[in-house]
Amino acid sequence: MKRFFQQWLHSLNYPDPVQQQQAQIMQGILLGSFMASTGALIVPFVAPVTFVQSIGIALAIGAAIMIFLVALLLLRRNYFKLALFGSVFGLSFFLLIMLLGTGLADSGAIIFGLAVPMALASLLSGRKLTFVMIGVGLFGLIATALAEAFVPQITGFAKPMDKNYGGIIGGYTAVALVLGMVLSRYSSALSTALDAARTRQTELEQLQASLEQTVAERTATLQNTLAELKQRASEQAQLLEANQQQAVVIRELGVPVIPLGGRRLVVPLVGQLDQARLNTIRERVITAVVQQRARQVLLDVTGVPLVDVHMAGELAAVIAATSLVGAETALVGINPDVAQGLVGSGIDVSRLPAFATLEQALN
Repeated sequence: MKRFFQQWLHSLNYPDPVQQQQAQIMQGILLGSFMASTGALIVPFVAPVTFVQSIGIALAIGAAIMIFLVALLLLRRNYFKLALFGSVFGLSFFLLIMLLGTGLADSGAIIFGLAVPMALASLLSGRKLTFVMIGVGLFGLIATALAEAFVPQITGFAKPMDKNYGGIIGGYTAVALVLGMVLSRYSSALSTALDAARTRQTELEQLQASLEQTVAERTATLQNTLAELKQRASEQAQLLEANQQQAVVIRELGVPVIPLGGRRLVVPLVGQLDQARLNTIRERVITAVVQQRARQVLLDVTGVPLVDVHMAGELAAVIAATSLVGAETALVGINPDVAQGLVGSGIDVSRLPAFATLEQALN
């Protein structure tokens, strides 16, 4: 049974750890108030009052008990604020009933006890509810004073018969213990929350430092990578420029223009002639003719395996272009396949100077 009760006490489930501890404090106060008010139910029936007055006082105490039970139920259903309102108003209501029963003159401990709901309101809610509870306490004191003056028969039913030093000391001790428990538990909860906040702050600072270090490392890595990429891009640009220069040299070497005596040029052609090489041949031959003032150009096609219609037309264009700049062009080394290609192209071969070998052309 004890174990079950302990499990029930610790079964509160609030997402906020600070509010969880506050709820446990309030639960203890509600249980203590419930037991105290339940024990006080016997007071009106043993007090020197009429039966009707006893019933009325018992009903008032019972109402306080119901307020405590409802507040406890709300607290366990995670309605913290509603439970807090029920706690402070129920406790104030119960204490004011006890104040009415003992009278102002003999209720020092009870008046001191009115500080408990004020402290709860101040610690767990805020300024507004605190001022409300102060007003409730003042209202109770004024109402009790007026009742003693005008309807004394409903007051003093629990008044001690003689000097009640034990009751005063006991009441003061009980209220002081309750206040001390509330304040110490709240201080402990606040200290725990502050420690947790400091721990989280330290963890966040460490995480921030770690993130900053990671960002710095990744930034440095990225900068190094960018520098490498820039270096590679520069190297690639240099390589591309070198390749372009090599391509120019290769094109020039692929179409050599050899000057001979007597203002003649020999252009030996080797391999398949594509459009790029044909363009290079035309440019190189015309440039060489102009620069060297050549009068004759010998296109040696001995190394050309085949001349199709398109290639024949391009060669004819080269011959026509050289004639425009003042040079005569002759074909050298025409084999049967090249001859068929030239004939099939529609060129007038009868007007095209041609030699079987380079030796014949030179002689």
